[in-house]
This record gives sequence, structure tokens and C-alpha cells, in this order.
Amino acid sequence: IITRGLDQSLAYARDLRIRWVIVIGSPRTQAAELLVIDLQEGEERVHPLTTALERPERIFPDRFGERRA
Repeated sequence: IITRGLDQSLAYARDLRIRWVIVIGSPRTQAAELLVIDLQEGEERVHPLTTALERPERIFPDRFGERRA
């Protein structure tokens, strides 16, 4: 997916029925931020990289059986 453009990568992820896509280095984010795209819900959110590493359940609540805070 890395060598594809974002639109192509998202289409590929949808074809594979991937739930979340994490984009690092997006023009929509600043340094040390991630763009998380929920392909099932059609939502996009920006999160600090530290949150993804230290508290991933805050970003991916369904994966960890919790609700988003």
C-alpha cells in the first residue's frame, strides 16, 4: 500500500474489508500526529502518535471492547 497514492490505498483497503486505515505524514496532520480513517463509519480523526502507542484503545475502541472516550 505504501507505494500507492492515498485514494488507491483506501480503495484497496475497502476491497479487503479493512476497518481502519492509519495515515502517517498526511498533509492534514502535523508532526507526531496520525490520521485515522474508519472505513466502516466513514469518519476521519487526527490523533497524537503518543496516544496510538500508549493508549490504542482510545483510538480503536471496538478492537479493545471499549467505547470511545
